[in-house]
Amino acid sequence: MITATERRPARRTRRTRRSRAFMDRVYVLMEVDPDLAFIDAVKRAVLTAGADDERDREATRERRRIDHQIATWNASVPVGSRVMAWFSVGSPEFETRTTSPAWLAPSGAPLCEIDGKGGYHLDFLRVLPPGEPT
Repeated sequence: MITATERRPARRTRRTRRSRAFMDRVYVLMEVDPDLAFIDAVKRAVLTAGADDERDREATRERRRIDHQIATWNASVPVGSRVMAWFSVGSPEFETRTTSPAWLAPSGAPLCEIDGKGGYHLDFLRVLPPGEPT
């Protein structure tokens, strides 16, 4: 029989810690009754089967929303447009111009480069109409 000390050490992730705790429980149950351990493992697998699928669906929905936001921005805001930008909520706005189309950063954030400042999140940019004074 495999004991908890004979198992290989796993990487330290949240999922691994949960799996390790679950397997420790299975090993204890196997010492008491192997059939009970199998039933418990099957019950847990059935109860948690949809959790990862729901997270994947939510991530896909969020990615589609961001892709739509980028496509809409690029279609309506040409490079060189005047925008008002701010660093964070409550900070003063400043006028600048876009220097690139919007893109998706590796972090998953929709960004647009502005004059001299690098990539700015689209939520911190407001497009100014051509004739509007600052």
